[in-house]
Amino acid sequence: MARFKSIHVALPVRDVKRTAAFFTEFLGFQVVEEGIQRVMVGQGDLRLTLMKAEPRTSSVPSPFYIQLLVNSPWEVDELAERAQRLGIPLLQETVAEPGGKRFFVCLGPDDVMIEIAHEPERPAALAPESRMEHRVPSSSVPPTPSDAPPSIAPTRDRDYLLLAKERLAKIKEELARLSVGFSHEDIATILEEMREKVARRSQQAAERIAQSIEREPSPQPSRSSIEETLARYKQLIQRPSEPEAPAAEDGLKPVRKTLAPAPDQPPPGRRDE
Repeated sequence: MARFKSIHVALPVRDVKRTAAFFTEFLGFQVVEEGIQRVMVGQGDLRLTLMKAEPRTSSVPSPFYIQLLVNSPWEVDELAERAQRLGIPLLQETVAEPGGKRFFVCLGPDDVMIEIAHEPERPAALAPESRMEHRVPSSSVPPTPSDAPPSIAPTRDRDYLLLAKERLAKIKEELARLSVGFSHEDIATILEEMREKVARRSQQAAERIAQSIEREPSPQPSRSSIEETLARYKQLIQRPSEPEAPAAEDGLKPVRKTLAPAPDQPPPGRRDE
């Protein structure tokens, strides 16, 4: 029995460009070939032809269902979030089955149902000849020990490596696309203009800071402190100046500050006769 390596499907659609944009913008496909009323999109070894087709006159619905497998379960979640951002209807939210499968179903153009899924790889089934050889090993080939590690699916590290390679390839494509419209001279000119702009803005900021420091006013007394000082001055001015006699000490009489004679002494110029 022949074993097929891949399959090429042609999908009839009403609007070829709109459907091609769905596969390129949402699923990351690239336009591989364009013809008369048809477009071929692909990614890696996958190929899908979109053909212009008129609506059928029959009222019997004939929906198409396409399943696309990705390399990791987090890619399923990433595409589901992108579908919600782009407003693509989801017929089935993300589901995690007990066997390890993770998938969601969305509705594409022309009501095409598209399933994005990740299925854990399992050991390939042995051919009948291989099963027979495993049961009855030949004398020239020693049997495989029962505790030998089986040839199983790629490990988690390999999944990470595949995903990193795909993202690196996308980054390279974006860089190549962006670098087409710019020469080395254009890039050098843009960098020089950016340096000059940064230096000019730094100089302006330094000048504004220096001017603000020079123009900073000296601290002025508050109005309340001025009013308190004036009140104290008024009190000192209006207070009567009455000299206070010093207190008597050691039986001495206080010294009078006037020139009038004391009451027990005769006035000057008069002598007792």
